[in-house]
Amino acid sequence: MNSIIGFKLILTKTHMNIYQDSVSLDNYFQQCYIAPLKVNVEKQDRHFTEQAKRALLPHLPGKKDIIALTAITGNYEAFQFASEIKQFLEKENYNVGEVNQSVFNPPIKGQTIEPRNMGGIRIIVGKA
Repeated sequence: MNSIIGFKLILTKTHMNIYQDSVSLDNYFQQCYIAPLKVNVEKQDRHFTEQAKRALLPHLPGKKDIIALTAITGNYEAFQFASEIKQFLEKENYNVGEVNQSVFNPPIKGQTIEPRNMGGIRIIVGKA
């Protein structure tokens, strides 16, 4: 979560009015009033949607091959998203283990799929 204090806030498709001791945000026909000039901005958590499931299916190995899932260490949102992928794979009877966590350098953003040396694939879930 990013905290923005003061007069600089950039939001897409949002109109912002700054008053002496408060901020008014207008976004897609919704309005909110915030005081005193501190706005917390968070990205929405990802969810493993039907569209994402359809996009993943062609990249999956045979049902007996191992699918390893890894989320970046310390990112709860990435771990939750990887857990949703795991639940889907288990429901489809794929051979999937627990969600692991690891540190990557450079950091991973989004999701990647890579082959494993022992067969199967590894799905890595990075930050949103």
